[in-house]
Amino acid sequence: MRAAKINGVSAVVLCGGKSTRAGMDKQTIRINGTLIAERIADELASVFREVILVTNHPAFYASTRHRVIEDVFHEAGPLGGIHAGLSAATAERVFVTACDMPNIDLPFVRWVSRMAKKQANRCDVIALKLDNGMFEPMNAVYSRRCLPCITQMLEENNRKLGNLLTATRTHFLTEAQLARFGGTERLFFNMNTPLEIQHYLAKVEINCPVNAENARLLPGDRIQTTMKMI
Repeated sequence: MRAAKINGVSAVVLCGGKSTRAGMDKQTIRINGTLIAERIADELASVFREVILVTNHPAFYASTRHRVIEDVFHEAGPLGGIHAGLSAATAERVFVTACDMPNIDLPFVRWVSRMAKKQANRCDVIALKLDNGMFEPMNAVYSRRCLPCITQMLEENNRKLGNLLTATRTHFLTEAQLARFGGTERLFFNMNTPLEIQHYLAKVEINCPVNAENARLLPGDRIQTTMKMI
């Protein structure tokens, strides 16, 4: 029997933009022919009734079954994407992840989303604080109560997600709590460089060569990169 979908929480996938370190727009990566953000959204759709893709290229997702929206504050980075997702979501809370974080662990997603609902009156954000003191703002749950703070930050050109986590009532998860889900390295793995993209694609693609030829740029969005694109 399939587990019931979670009420009161939507999912948001930040589809990002051009990455200097990766040398490409990472949302154009395809896995077995499917755009990586849509693949993530399809997985999240087994948990959430609503999945939203936030992108600066909505035409990429013309055939998707998920909601597609653009930023209200353009060129504002992940904080702008969270703002757009929270503004558009029909639920009070949103689980936020990014298209370059492909290791979706559904038991973890359900666990953190249920925790957010249980602690709804005590916190506005649930996010990871690493043992080294750094924050991880993705794979986190945000309440719509954060919107006024986020809007003010964006209007003041303050885009640091860490500032949002310290300015709101944030319940911080620990690395020890996440050990049962495979640990933070796996849960929060993100593809930042061509080599990381290549290695990930080589693991998940059937007969995928390590040169990652299937990390394709869509027409009109070709970027100079050391990776071989087709």
